[in-house]
Amino acid sequence: MKVQLTPLTSFFIALLLSTLLTACGGSSSNNGTSYRVSVDQSAIEFINEAGTESDETIAVNVSYSGKGLLVGIPNDGSIPPWLNYQITELTDSTAVIEFRLAQEDVIGPETYTTQIRVSSGDIENSQFVHTDINVSLSIWQLSIDDTPVSLTATKGNTSTDEFDIRLIASNTDYTISSDLDWLSFSTTEAQGSGELETITATADYSVIENAGFIEGSITLTESTGGSSQTIDVALALDELYLTTSQSSVSFVKTANTEFLSQQVAIHSNAESSLDWQASSDASWLTLTPSSDGTALTITADESSVTAESLAQAQVTITTDGALSAQSAVIEVALYHSAATLADSDTITPITVNADGLAVNPLIPYVYLAVDNTIRVYHQYTLNLEATLSVAQAGLSVENLITSKDGKHLFAMATETTTDGDGNEITTTFHYHIDLATNAITELTDADISGKPVEHMVISGRDFIVTDAMEFAALNLSLIHQDPNTLTIDNLDFANATNALYITTGGADLIRFTAQVNDFSDTMIELSFDQSYRPENGGNTALFDIVVDDSDNNVYLLNGTTDWLSFDGESFIDNGRLNTGENLSTLGMVATQNKQPMILRADATPSVFLEGYNSEQSQVSQTTALTLLPTIIDIDGSGTRYINYIEALNTVVFYRVTPL
Repeated sequence: MKVQLTPLTSFFIALLLSTLLTACGGSSSNNGTSYRVSVDQSAIEFINEAGTESDETIAVNVSYSGKGLLVGIPNDGSIPPWLNYQITELTDSTAVIEFRLAQEDVIGPETYTTQIRVSSGDIENSQFVHTDINVSLSIWQLSIDDTPVSLTATKGNTSTDEFDIRLIASNTDYTISSDLDWLSFSTTEAQGSGELETITATADYSVIENAGFIEGSITLTESTGGSSQTIDVALALDELYLTTSQSSVSFVKTANTEFLSQQVAIHSNAESSLDWQASSDASWLTLTPSSDGTALTITADESSVTAESLAQAQVTITTDGALSAQSAVIEVALYHSAATLADSDTITPITVNADGLAVNPLIPYVYLAVDNTIRVYHQYTLNLEATLSVAQAGLSVENLITSKDGKHLFAMATETTTDGDGNEITTTFHYHIDLATNAITELTDADISGKPVEHMVISGRDFIVTDAMEFAALNLSLIHQDPNTLTIDNLDFANATNALYITTGGADLIRFTAQVNDFSDTMIELSFDQSYRPENGGNTALFDIVVDDSDNNVYLLNGTTDWLSFDGESFIDNGRLNTGENLSTLGMVATQNKQPMILRADATPSVFLEGYNSEQSQVSQTTALTLLPTIIDIDGSGTRYINYIEALNTVVFYRVTPL
């Protein structure tokens, strides 16, 4: 059976015509009569992404002379399910065949081909001619894991980071590129295998000159259709900071007390050590770098400072090499007096509020919270230098904390009121005192929930840490709250390793590593390292801790052990520093350079403060009153032990007695 299309026909059913053309057999004969058929495209190509629909139409123009037009599949072929076509604009000599895709969104990645035959002539007499149109369909796939990539690093890092790009590419080649010139790839072009592939991207931070938040993308482009997909990349590249083991150094020279030289360790957050140089604005200071470039010895010459005066200066540490870093500043003070200090002096009577005693680590001042005020005393002359009205009348100022550089003092007060329903409402007020001017500011932007417990400098950045494990700026606005549900009892920090140690009122010492980056979403992050319970600790609480700057030694306030050594991986409990019998440990403080001073009592009974150096040798012993103090502290020079005895309403100043 054969069907002839006349000029009156504008379209037909492709499956039926395929059958008709099969009957024709694809032969050509004209018996002397001239027929012709031609098309303007002998091959057409569809390209489509797997799983997507296409609205593309390809039109082929046909010219013919004959008694009609046939379109179908030659050689007993069948119409593929992915192709639709129809005739439009049919005249007695021309036509347009429109091709469209069908079911293209459910066809797997592959290249499919078929052939469409266009015939004309005299079908009744089996006289016809034909031409073929080759039709292809390329279904391609490029599927990628486009999860955004977030990287953190520090300027000047020479080590690289790698991450994987996972993709599936089928029936197409692809290329990989990026607008970030510090990214490279294990391959930049490949042919898709149809299987899961992994391309390794390498980030080389050493070629980036400036710190900051850097954004860009990785682009994967498939060659079949020319489409692209992107992966967002963000890099928080932290600035370099020089840091020191101490933010301040306090020197003193009196007739019977002398502390005039201090070694300060120099660190940075750089991947490797930086070259540095030190300078000072004071002629009475001598600066001596260590031979290995890891420390600076600062020495004061009291003869250049007038007696009965306080001199202050700064030591600035700057980089001296190809890499620039934020400089470190060490505040330095020297108190010079010809007076002979008594072994002990007192301020009495005085009632100090809770946690209401703090010592300035730089200058010889002690701050005592009394009622709603803070009184400022000179710790050598005991002169009342100032009385600061901090909180409103009726409130008690408490919880005094000084910053490591001696520039800031923090305090708080609470007020309890009753609402109309009889419910108690507690309001907390936070205060900042500028110790250079004694200017008082209520920190109304403070949004911390915990109580401030310590000022810390981590990788050159200042933080106030609360007992709720919050990290806040100096205005007490919250920067980060660690998700660990821990309540801090005591804490200390090792600058050399960024190790943060905390106790929570139990028998365990918990170690974290802190990472700071100004440009990351979370400015500071803590990673848990380990928890350790001292073997000689008797499973009793650790009431205080001191960690030396190198992170090699940890000193504990515990009934049965004083000292742990740490090798970077594990702890060793070394027991008591003083192995004498019938000793009770009452308290512990530390000097600015992290040397422990332990308050003990013996069976006599007598109370004394033992001082130890970095080699765990005892270097001082200071006899104190036998009454148990409420608050204890040590001055910045390590030569003045200060405590408050609530039972006597007395603050006592002791001259630390060297052995």
